[in-house]
This record gives sequence, C-alpha cells and structure tokens, in this order.
Amino acid sequence: MSATSDKTRSTFGERRYAYRTTFKGPLAETVLQDLAIFCRAHASTFNDSQQVMLVLEGRRQVWLRIAEQLHLTEAEAWSRFAERANVS
Repeated sequence: MSATSDKTRSTFGERRYAYRTTFKGPLAETVLQDLAIFCRAHASTFNDSQQVMLVLEGRRQVWLRIAEQLHLTEAEAWSRFAERANVS
C-alpha cells in the first residue's frame, strides 16, 4: 500500500470513527429518529413536483450517507470508498 493510500485510509477511518461517536447514545437515537423522518429514510421521495422530489431525494442522500457510515464494517466501507475513488 502506498503512503498516499495509507494516509487516505487513515483519514477515512477517522471520519468513520467521528460518525460512529457522534451518532451513539440515547440523544443520538433521538436525532437519528428525527432525521429518518425528515430525510424520508423509509418512505418514497416521489412527488408530482420535480423540484420538490429533488429536494426530498437530496435529504435521502444525506440519510444514506449517515447510515452507510454507521452500519458497514471497516472492510466494507473501505472497499466501497476504494471503488468510488479507484484506490487500491
């Protein structure tokens, strides 16, 4: 693994740790429940208005990002990141 890859992996791990630390505990659960509703985590983003639908889909993307950071193993998360960034 190159020095650049090592640094990237370290930065990636720190970010993942920050998400997990931030969204841990009883207050975090309250926030996550609110965000799930606001971001339509479990509901369709369809709307007759394309503009409204795009806003709703943007919210959902935020939810998916948080959920990904909280639920993937380190190996799964790194694999997805590496695929997107073409890093090995």
